[in-house]
Amino acid sequence: MMNINEIKLKITQLSKQHDSPTADEIWVAELIEEEAEGLIVTYCEHHKYTINGFPTEKRKLFENQETIEGVDEDEYFCQERFQLYLNHLTLEKDDVAELCWHYTNSFWPNCYNTKEEFLDGTREILENGHYDIVL
Repeated sequence: MMNINEIKLKITQLSKQHDSPTADEIWVAELIEEEAEGLIVTYCEHHKYTINGFPTEKRKLFENQETIEGVDEDEYFCQERFQLYLNHLTLEKDDVAELCWHYTNSFWPNCYNTKEEFLDGTREILENGHYDIVL
């Protein structure tokens, strides 16, 4: 398991591969973003961080049943749900906030001027019902 500094270094390296993709490279940029988010998700799961039982308890439910909320496992564990998970943890856990801020600031350095603005933006996303799914 990588520590926070190792994850931040890897995110920085990934962000350099992500810079200014052309229209033809958008799918590659999305894969790079997913890889960076995946590093943070793996860190969170390793530390047993959950939101309403997501993801650990939900994975256990799938061991005993075919669907949750009418969707199968692949559909349930979508990128959007993991992003929602990270947004919640960003506001609850300082270490996750540090990683998510580093990710956002590395990939989109002009998006927020400060970590506080980033946290306010994350809070606003959650409060304004940005997501069509729940955890």
